[in-house]
Amino acid sequence: MLVYILKSTVCLVLLLGFYHWVLEKEKMHRFNRFFLLSSIVFSLLVPSFIITIAPEVSAFTEPIVFTQEPVNVNSAIVLEEIIPVKEIDYATYITLAYVLISAILFILLGKKIVIILQKIKQNKKVNYFTATVVLIKEKVLPHTFLHYIFINKKEYQTDGVKQQILTHELAHVEQKHSLDILFIEILQNLFWFHPIFRLYKKAIRLNHEFLADDAVLKSHKNITEYQYLLLNTVAQKNHIQLASNINYSLTKKRLIMMTTPNSKTKILLKKLLVIPITVLSIVAFAQRVEAKEKSNIEKPTTTEKNYILNKDIRIVKVNESKTSHNGIMYSYTIKNNGKDKIYSKDYTIVFKVNGHKVPFRKELPHLNPGETFINHSGYTFYTDLKRNSLTKDFDKVSPRKSIEYNLYINYKPDENTSNNFLKGTSFFNKTEKQEKGISKKEMTEYKALLKSGKSTKIYKQKDVERMQALYKKMSKTQQDTVESIFNIIPPKPPVFFKTKTPSMAQFNSWKNKRNFALWINEKVVENSILNNYKNTDFSYYSVSYVYKNARSKRFPQEYQISMYTKSYHKKLQEKEKQESKNVVKIGINENGKLLINSGIIANAGNLKSTLNKMNIDKNKAAIFINIDKRTKKEDVKAIKNILMRYGIYNINIDEKYFRQPPPMDTIFTYKRLAARIKRTSKNRKANVIYLKKLYDDMTPTQKKQVTKPSLVIATYTKTQKPIKIKVIEEKSKNKKSRKNNNPLSIKVIDKTNKEEIVEEPEVEIIEEVIEDVNEIEEIEEVEEIEEVKEQPEVIEVPEIVEITENEKEVEDRIINLQSIQKSNLKKEYYINNKKVSERKINRLNFNKIKKLSVQKGAIYKIYITTKN
Repeated sequence: MLVYILKSTVCLVLLLGFYHWVLEKEKMHRFNRFFLLSSIVFSLLVPSFIITIAPEVSAFTEPIVFTQEPVNVNSAIVLEEIIPVKEIDYATYITLAYVLISAILFILLGKKIVIILQKIKQNKKVNYFTATVVLIKEKVLPHTFLHYIFINKKEYQTDGVKQQILTHELAHVEQKHSLDILFIEILQNLFWFHPIFRLYKKAIRLNHEFLADDAVLKSHKNITEYQYLLLNTVAQKNHIQLASNINYSLTKKRLIMMTTPNSKTKILLKKLLVIPITVLSIVAFAQRVEAKEKSNIEKPTTTEKNYILNKDIRIVKVNESKTSHNGIMYSYTIKNNGKDKIYSKDYTIVFKVNGHKVPFRKELPHLNPGETFINHSGYTFYTDLKRNSLTKDFDKVSPRKSIEYNLYINYKPDENTSNNFLKGTSFFNKTEKQEKGISKKEMTEYKALLKSGKSTKIYKQKDVERMQALYKKMSKTQQDTVESIFNIIPPKPPVFFKTKTPSMAQFNSWKNKRNFALWINEKVVENSILNNYKNTDFSYYSVSYVYKNARSKRFPQEYQISMYTKSYHKKLQEKEKQESKNVVKIGINENGKLLINSGIIANAGNLKSTLNKMNIDKNKAAIFINIDKRTKKEDVKAIKNILMRYGIYNINIDEKYFRQPPPMDTIFTYKRLAARIKRTSKNRKANVIYLKKLYDDMTPTQKKQVTKPSLVIATYTKTQKPIKIKVIEEKSKNKKSRKNNNPLSIKVIDKTNKEEIVEEPEVEIIEEVIEDVNEIEEIEEVEEIEEVKEQPEVIEVPEIVEITENEKEVEDRIINLQSIQKSNLKKEYYINNKKVSERKINRLNFNKIKKLSVQKGAIYKIYITTKN
């Protein structure tokens, strides 16, 4: 282990130094990111690489021949006994300390991640391109974690965050820099004793900033402005260690890198230098292993017979043992890194016969842990690594274990023998157990289920699962006698989207039929049927809350649960996969270039050939064209014509793909303005214009979150109470005469009193002249009305004529409307509270008119309400 750590350390230092002095100074940040991450992985693996080198050939000049006679076990050799000295096992304490410190560090890392996740959960979130903006109350620098961007709420809503900063943070998200940080944090916790990983972490963070700066400068060309922006924020601090933020390593290197010129030749040469550095590292730090030496030793021959040990024999194992049998000396030595250690797993055993080294052949497993048979050139030596240096009496162990103390056993293991033990003169051979298969009763059950399914042509899921389980347990002979259920019902297609298995608590709560209505595989079932299932039997579920007005007698429950078994869920997944196969998304940029399904780059010239390669069904294809505000209309029209000539007519154009998002507070402003329009008529006309402008600037997703402007205006009109006012005129300085000197009375009374009524789309004040009005008597409460303008003309009392469906027939509506159209009077037309041109009125189908109101005056105003 120590050698491994040293080799990895030197390799890490070498590669980091090469990066620092050669690669870091060039604008090849993506390559540098790959180099830094791969350097860490490479350095951790390179010590395990193996390089085979040529062996030193050694030959024995004369072969060794064993000719031994049977051994009398009662006169067996008693070896010299060596009592081992107990040593303190420091390795155990060091391992415990390492594990303890690593566990503490991982707990602290987990705590940091939990704090970030709590911030995400507790604060408001807003979508921003491919990222999610988390608006926090604390005043912090913008920073990212995974696909979340953390920004101060007040600054974001007041446009205090510069666009360059948002682009910078978005680059961190899109390039997944947080994964690099988590990777180096984990390694730093595992190798906490190693300072080199801190330097790698610093280099990786700085590389992330280079990449983000490069993304900003590609979008915003003004380098000087961006540099000043960074300098203005350098004094601020951020304490989120796992996050990527703009305050990290704002040094002279980073500012100089923005203006460093590119040299393609220089960059290419430096990239090529990585190859010799890699080869040099492998040669320097990989393990060297000699190739197997072809021994020139002739295979020894022997006439020695296997002998049986007497239980009175005492055999002692020592670290370096020497045993003599009939004048032949057998010995073995256990070594570990040059030292004799018998408790280490990393050991080397050297066997010698009469002082000559016997080549290692293979190692056989043994029953007792730590004990091994090692075969050498036809001879099997036995070593007891854990019990070495211990003394054993044979009468205290079983016969099978007692024979394991033999230092030398003369036999060749059989191929089918996993463990060979000598008991007397016999072997214990463990052979492969033959498959039994299933019982006759289970076989009969399988055939009955198969016959039932074939006769009815219906296979219940429960029966299918049972048959599949039985077929898997069958022996090969039994499987050949019956038809495979897997051939009748093929395996389900692979999972297309993520599964969602209910927890045990959820699963048990759904058994309550009072609160939950239950569907399994889109069929209504009793809640008690869940007793036949486990929560893991379902791979997907959905929970729907039912409002009181939507509940029925059959389903009065508060919640509706839809559950899908694994097999049925896979069917739905396959269906969805097939349906989405013919969905094609085409993005068009300002230069007319096409991006198909976020991966294929094309143009108008090769669009047809690209679609042919995708092998889509023209009749079922659905095309979604995403355009930018800067996209030319001619390009969109040309692409649409190409698709129609190709035979695809289901074409949808959506601006959401390239559209720049509006300011973050658009929805908030819109809702506040809509509430003001509903509440008061003050500055209403200007407010309505601005409301419509805000709505037009919204994305389709944002429009779904607010009420349409037309509904806001209609809501205000319907909620207004009828106003009754009486205006009394005492004196008038207007010299123009009037037909009637009586006080002028304008009445607006509810329809229930059968009086005249004016229905207008918006509250409009008719401009008229009222001079020297000394008294206004309020009959009902009147809301604030705009200031009346003075005009030097005679006041005309509007005459209101209303024509509704209940009072007149369709013919009457047509006659009245046509008579007004033919007149030479000035006219204004309104359909459903929206002003329209006379040309549109001419194209209107009169059968669709629900209500028609005419306001006579200097300008005739015709209000038409159509049927929905």
